[in-house]
Amino acid sequence: PVFEERVMYGAQRLAQVDHIDIIRPRGTFYLFPSVKKSGMTSAQYCTWLLNEKHILATPGSLFGQGGEGCIRLSCTVPIEKIKEAMDRF
Repeated sequence: PVFEERVMYGAQRLAQVDHIDIIRPRGTFYLFPSVKKSGMTSAQYCTWLLNEKHILATPGSLFGQGGEGCIRLSCTVPIEKIKEAMDRF
């Protein structure tokens, strides 16, 4: 239940970001949103996210060709940290 709360909160907040598309996650503590609307590759987006927003994400391209255009975010930290990160988006 704790991880479900964290991941659902993150998904809800990301759904409000114009350049992100996200499908409601099922049974995991990771989020894998699409950032294709940003016009950046997944690696470029992760670099931008780290440098500009101070949020660490993994490029989807590391999970194979089908992951390009997506990023992976872990929701294993306390909900307060997730709220802080989502505020930065």
